[in-house]
Amino acid sequence: MTKKGYKLTEEHRANISTAMKAYSQTPEGKANMLKMKQAAHAATGPTKLERALYRMLDVFGWEYETEKFFSPYHVDAYIPGLHLALEADGFYHFEGSPWKGTTLEEEAQKTKERDAYLLERYDLQVWHFTAEQLNTIPMFVKETHDESRSGFTKARDKG
Repeated sequence: MTKKGYKLTEEHRANISTAMKAYSQTPEGKANMLKMKQAAHAATGPTKLERALYRMLDVFGWEYETEKFFSPYHVDAYIPGLHLALEADGFYHFEGSPWKGTTLEEEAQKTKERDAYLLERYDLQVWHFTAEQLNTIPMFVKETHDESRSGFTKARDKG
């Protein structure tokens, strides 16, 4: 039920989905979708995996930007000095996305197309880190950071 008591049928949902897809392909729609994505991420903040990725970058002392936008996409971290994007790949990259109704194969294809677009349009390579890889970082970060404490430089949220 919606707030006014109307129940959306599958046909209504399909029509709304089709309209949103068409709108998101227009210049105005692309700009608004990008703003909505930025606002949603700003409201929720980085994920646990993204925070682990940022800690790894801090340990190595690389200057980086978080949530850097390369229209129409954003990357979790961008290292300007290397012109390199880094992604913290959560479970949906390996299991599909239940809330978007996508399968593992669909998510993998979307990621492949996105990375190809970023490489072609911006000459930007994207490196992906799995949850398993990043879950080893916090222990490494604590040990290394406690020993060196040298004050690393970060350029956060310059997008």
